[in-house]
This record gives sequence, structure tokens and C-alpha cells, in this order.
Amino acid sequence: MAHRALAVDRAGAAHPVGTCKVVNGTGTIGYRLRLAVANISQIRLQSTDAVLIGTL
Repeated sequence: MAHRALAVDRAGAAHPVGTCKVVNGTGTIGYRLRLAVANISQIRLQSTDAVLIGTL
């Protein structure tokens, strides 16, 4: 299943960073980070039926 990948900044704004394909619970994504790492609070993977959140 494909998930939309978003980097969420400390102000709560979501910035699209690409798509992550998850198969059997595993997936990877690589992207060029256009925000300072210190300004990112979460990475979200969103699909039509799920949201996965990684908090930094």
C-alpha cells in the first residue's frame, strides 16, 4: 500500500516529501530534506485508511 509521506514542522504545518510503499509492514523512503532538522517534529505516513506517526 502506498502512503503519502509528510514532514511536520514545529508549527504544525505538513510538508509533502514523497510516497512510501509499505508491503508486509515494511517500507523505506529517501528524500531531500528542505527543512532544518531542528524544525521537524514528526514524520507522517498517510494512506486512505491509516496514519502512521513518528515523533522526533
